[in-house]
Amino acid sequence: MNEFNKYKLLSEGKAFGDRAKIALVLLDSSTVYEELKVEGAQTLVAGSYSCVGGKPASILEMIMIELICRNPRDTWYLPDNIKFWDRRFGSLFETKFFCYDDDVETWSKILNKFFIKMQWKPKREDYSSTKNYNNVWGYFAELLAVVKENNHPEFNTYYEIAIRKGMSESVFEGKLKELAELKQSFVKG
Repeated sequence: MNEFNKYKLLSEGKAFGDRAKIALVLLDSSTVYEELKVEGAQTLVAGSYSCVGGKPASILEMIMIELICRNPRDTWYLPDNIKFWDRRFGSLFETKFFCYDDDVETWSKILNKFFIKMQWKPKREDYSSTKNYNNVWGYFAELLAVVKENNHPEFNTYYEIAIRKGMSESVFEGKLKELAELKQSFVKG
């Protein structure tokens, strides 16, 4: 029995998350994309007893962390050579985890989403300590670190927005250093 037939047999009647896990383990990235793209484009998908429902991108991110990441709490970036799904997932799921580093168009959408469209930004007065405040800015700094590392043409614009809104340069520099260490851990592993 070939891998596709195994996938069909094992995934029949299962929720999106269960089918995604099976597909990612058994199929090549192009076939995974074709099998998941219809549900992956939906706003929400149903769950089941063994699998959560919700946003397809969030479900796939949880699965990727489960399948790939050595230390899920520390991993916020995967290098391109670790991403074994189809490149077309980059535009389908607009989250940082699913972007290829050189996918300029999708990264532009992500930057716009988090730095322009999203009205909420951390405010110093909402946090009891500078450390807590800087930790919240860490997510934004992670996005900026990846696009800087990959010479995204709009990096400076979004970096200046973040600094103007209150992100500390040291938070960004820390995420750049962390990104270099993460990349190195994949090379060693």
